[in-house]
Amino acid sequence: MLLFHWETQEVEKQLIAEGITQGVIWRLKWLPDGSLMGLNSGGNGGYLLFWKPDVEKDFHRFQLPNLARDMDLHPDGLQVATAHYDRHLRITRLAPKVS
Repeated sequence: MLLFHWETQEVEKQLIAEGITQGVIWRLKWLPDGSLMGLNSGGNGGYLLFWKPDVEKDFHRFQLPNLARDMDLHPDGLQVATAHYDRHLRITRLAPKVS
């Protein structure tokens, strides 16, 4: 995926999700902490992918239970709604993994 500077239309950064060779990024959202979240869906299934602004490889990925076509972030910045191919809307909470 390529990120462009709006005014100059120059490529600023290339983002990579290693191991995901099929699929489309359907939507991107900047998160309150400055990271970027993308919704990927295709032959490898559906994923929420996360990139830090200064690193080209994703630092986290969350596999979704079904192919998804759209997503949006709740105003609280902690919940993500994903619209899936199986006609379900799912809510995912963004929180640190509890060990």
